[in-house]
Amino acid sequence: MTESNLISPSPVDDGDSDEISLYELFAVLLDNRWLIAAIAGGIFFIVLLYAVFAAPVYTPSALLQVNQKAGGLSGLETLSSMLQGSALPVQAEIQLARSRSVLSAAIKAQHADIRVRPRHFPLLGAFIARHYHGLVPAGAWLGLESFSWGGERVLVNAFQVPESFYGRDFRLTVTGADTYSLSDPDGTVLLSGQTGKPERTGGQGAVPVSIEVSNIAARPGVTFNLRREPLQRMLRKLGSKLDVQEQGTQSGILQLTLSGHDARDATGLLTAIVQADVHLNRTLRAEQAAMQIQFLEDQIPTMEKQVQDARAQLAAYQARHKVLGLSDESKALLDQIGVLDQAVTSVALQRAQLEQQFALANPTLKGIRAQQQSLQQQRAALEAKVAQLPLAAQTVLQLEENLKVATGLYTGLLTSIQQLEVVKAGTVGDLNVVDLPALPYKPSGPRRPLILVVGLLFGLFAGVITAFLRRAFLQGVEDPGVLEARFSLPVLAVVPFSAEQLKREKALADMAHREPLLAAEEPNDIAVEALRSLRTSLQFVLAGNDKRVVSISGPVSGVGKSFIAANLARLVADAGKRVLVVDADLRRGHLYRYFRVPSEPGLSQLLSGACEYTQALQTPNGENLRVVAAGAYPPNPAELLLLPAFAAFLERAAREFDLVILDAPPLLPVTDGIIVARQAGVNLLVTRSGQHTQRELQATLGRYRQNGIQPDGFVFNFLRPRRSSYGYHYGYRYAHKNTKH
Repeated sequence: MTESNLISPSPVDDGDSDEISLYELFAVLLDNRWLIAAIAGGIFFIVLLYAVFAAPVYTPSALLQVNQKAGGLSGLETLSSMLQGSALPVQAEIQLARSRSVLSAAIKAQHADIRVRPRHFPLLGAFIARHYHGLVPAGAWLGLESFSWGGERVLVNAFQVPESFYGRDFRLTVTGADTYSLSDPDGTVLLSGQTGKPERTGGQGAVPVSIEVSNIAARPGVTFNLRREPLQRMLRKLGSKLDVQEQGTQSGILQLTLSGHDARDATGLLTAIVQADVHLNRTLRAEQAAMQIQFLEDQIPTMEKQVQDARAQLAAYQARHKVLGLSDESKALLDQIGVLDQAVTSVALQRAQLEQQFALANPTLKGIRAQQQSLQQQRAALEAKVAQLPLAAQTVLQLEENLKVATGLYTGLLTSIQQLEVVKAGTVGDLNVVDLPALPYKPSGPRRPLILVVGLLFGLFAGVITAFLRRAFLQGVEDPGVLEARFSLPVLAVVPFSAEQLKREKALADMAHREPLLAAEEPNDIAVEALRSLRTSLQFVLAGNDKRVVSISGPVSGVGKSFIAANLARLVADAGKRVLVVDADLRRGHLYRYFRVPSEPGLSQLLSGACEYTQALQTPNGENLRVVAAGAYPPNPAELLLLPAFAAFLERAAREFDLVILDAPPLLPVTDGIIVARQAGVNLLVTRSGQHTQRELQATLGRYRQNGIQPDGFVFNFLRPRRSSYGYHYGYRYAHKNTKH
């Protein structure tokens, strides 16, 4: 075989390299552009539907201020040390705002656990209702009176059902301007009522339900779904929609936002949350103040006794020793000692607080310790001066100091109780309302432009990922040079795409048992020219081969082997050779459709003895061409092909014809193809561009070699034009889907 008869291999990757060039990446995208566009378009369409039909989301907001220390009334600063721990930090207040106590109180205040929703027409009803902005409820569309079409609303103040009915829909039907009826989830009417009046079911066996409807704004006949939600479910739902964040850093300003589909409901619920949070804050403050008042009041009798004992001891000593009072020097010492004692006490408190916050090596703590030592040294110096006074003066000075300390503590105790009474009254709190929620006039979501942009980008991303995954896992051989380089077999012909073949297939799509024979109808088509090159290459392959029988098969069905066999037979006959083309596919053969001959009798009848050799041969238009159809599909095609009659038939045909072409069954699904290949002198393997992986082709060649057969070459079929290629490639399609084999 000469080099001019084959397709020379192009430099290709052997499949073992993981490196992908930028050009290859671009080629993958360009070859899969319609797949990428379809995926991106589909995802974008779904996102567009969501953006159009999604319910709007409203997000009212409120602002609160957290005071780091108690205050609000002048004169309470003296309690700072006592109430130092009562000021709520910002993070603690954020958690309190999301606590069960606050949310439960808000749910109860707004009746948020009672869900009332109008029934809308499926699919489009809610969309139509949302876009209605009339002052009165909308009229019924198409006479559908029971559905809500916009503007309908029912306010329910109370709805009590057994816990087993929590989360189940009851049906409330408007029967008049201010009347209604209530049905259970099974449709049984439970009661009829009027707005403003509590109603309750009666009678044995009825579901115990009580309800109070305060207002109805709906047409008679409109129905609403009424449900009592479990408290825990409402807490989870409300907690997921509530957001509490500090504005800025250490600003003490909290912003509370709540999202919901109904602007009025969301605003009312957030207002209730703010009020419940402020109330909880003041309640906690009042409870702390009450506990401190109780503790201080318990200390009053003890402090009174200490003052009385100190006063009695001083009076008794003065009477016994006839000491009238202190000298000016002693009074000065007493005042200095009192000031130092207060300073020492204050510094000791500061040190205790700082030791809870900082390590011992902290510079502030070091300064406090140094100040405390200085005060203690000054106290020791004053005590030394006191020791130099007469004994009587020292005793009176000590008793005066005790009385002064006891009186100061008692007076401070009474003052503290008075201040805490003010705090207990709730006039001061750690949480102040800056802004209450306002009814939002514009929805905060969904952000349709952003959703559409993200949807388009995600669709493109999904399409690109799909294209590369398809290339990685489903990529078939698209370059005939890969076949020669990988399997060391020649490619005898590359058959390109034929637009004419496709057009004629569509024209014959409605005609049963007809396939276009391109070599006869369009002899100058580019695909026919490729088959002429196959005819030329086949002459070199058959040179020196005594068995002039050619088997044409493929790995699987649908590769176009019947098209190759039929058109090749016609071209060889046109060259003046006597040709017999045999449909050896006894399972799904349809070669007779290309030549407009009857499907029976055929090869199956010939092998089974139902007809003679001359009866099986049919003559289409053409003097040198004979056709043997597959005949009736037998139940045992492999067994028929194994009969000696098949080999005898081929021997006689080879003597009478210059070339016998066998349209063989596919090799991988059934064993028939190998049986036919054993009887041939030349075996050609038809592959379809992009359909077979290298592993599939390797398995096909393995089938040949396991049976001692050496294939003679490939016919690379269906090579489509690729805009990503440097050269212009061709491909074609040739059989409609219900006739491929």
